Amino acid sequence: MSRDELNKLVMNYLILEGHKEGALNFQKESGLQCDDMIDSDIIDARVQVKKLILAGELDQAIKALNELNPEVS
Repeated sequence: MSRDELNKLVMNYLILEGHKEGALNFQKESGLQCDDMIDSDIIDARVQVKKLILAGELDQAIKALNELNPEVS
């Protein structure tokens, strides 16, 4: 696995897990060009859905998820 592929993998993990600040810092430090991957609004929305699920608010999580990506349901 090349260094670039590994950096993209790490970046993808940070974004999917909602570590927005970590992703932005990693982008700067690694020099990875991935502006199309980092969408602050989407990351925030994913974090919100995750929080709702963990809090047991499944109806609200489903509603928020449908607003984020209607194709899921």
